[in-house]
Amino acid sequence: MRELETLLPRLEPPSGGLQRLRQAIEETAHPAPARAWRWAAALAAPAVLVALWAPHAFTAHQQARALRAALQQALTQPTADAPIQIAHGAAVELPSGQPAVRLYLVQTAPAPAAITR
Repeated sequence: MRELETLLPRLEPPSGGLQRLRQAIEETAHPAPARAWRWAAALAAPAVLVALWAPHAFTAHQQARALRAALQQALTQPTADAPIQIAHGAAVELPSGQPAVRLYLVQTAPAPAAITR
């Protein structure tokens, strides 16, 4: 080790270099406020995605529920006093090759807007 000390000269840091090094070490020891913003953005991103997805999921659920109700109504035996009635949609009876089988094409439509005066 002594040989290296004699061969290599001792180097002094540049002016203000030691102070800049100490400041850089101190800044990394304490998290900067920008890191808090990154965490907030990372946590807010899923909330924004859920807020954008929720209305679509609710609408799809309502449409599925209306279609399910229309199909359930089509499966019940219609009578002369209670024919098939579908609100906000349409049902068309299709021809069937078997007399005991009834086929219906059922399609739902969005509910009409309420008329206000």
